[in-house]
Amino acid sequence: MTIFQFSCFLTAISIGLNAFGHHALSQTLSVERLSMFETASQYLLFGGLWLLSLTRTPKLPKYALALLITGIALFCGSLLIYLILPIKALMLLTPIGGLTLIAAFVYLGLNANENA
Repeated sequence: MTIFQFSCFLTAISIGLNAFGHHALSQTLSVERLSMFETASQYLLFGGLWLLSLTRTPKLPKYALALLITGIALFCGSLLIYLILPIKALMLLTPIGGLTLIAAFVYLGLNANENA
């Protein structure tokens, strides 16, 4: 599977999750948990679009891709899994995922001339 295909599927999954959350979960989850779900599904959408945009660069920035995919998995994954299995330790992964996403964009910014 190419990064382009992966980003398309990730974006499609996030759109489905957003719709599911809006229609099926809005009546069953608490306000706090619904907000957590919405944050995770929105960042999943952003992640798909970020990856999609990187596939359009002439030289694919592999380190940035690795950081983005890792950050998306840790940030969104920890929130979504926590909704199913409320283990507090999972919430320790969320800020690590956020920092990994920040690192990806700092890396891209510092190496913009190499990837243009």
